[in-house]
Amino acid sequence: MRRTTRQVDGKTAEIFLTRAPYGVLSVTGDGGYPYAVPLNFVYTDGCIYFHCAKAGHKIDAIQKDSRVCFCAVPRAEIAPSEYTTHFESVTAFGRAHIVTDEAEMHRAAVLLCEKHACGTVAETEAEYERFANALCIAKIEIEYLTAKSNFPSSNK
Repeated sequence: MRRTTRQVDGKTAEIFLTRAPYGVLSVTGDGGYPYAVPLNFVYTDGCIYFHCAKAGHKIDAIQKDSRVCFCAVPRAEIAPSEYTTHFESVTAFGRAHIVTDEAEMHRAAVLLCEKHACGTVAETEAEYERFANALCIAKIEIEYLTAKSNFPSSNK
């Protein structure tokens, strides 16, 4: 990291991942071109989970090369009078794969619903049952995590 004064510790990086409403997944796409796509996610137990279709460009890319990069920005504010942007950002590098264990898939789906939906436990379970056959959950096992902040109170 070039500007080490903005680097934050690992615990703060995890907090950033927990707080961010969405992130951008980057994979190696067709012809070796980068392919980046914004998506909803949840961070738990050192891993990032997201849902997706069972077929498509994202899944094809992950199956060809599991190495991915994931970036999230939990907070950003333009400060025009300072000619800067105050921000928090986190970048994770790791390997993605499709979750095949039913219990893990169910847990990830429930955590995604808790973060992004407002239903009751019963409603979440009903939605899971309704879409279970079509649902695909992917998991990023993080190998390296880095984060930075340009908010003075976040720098550690």
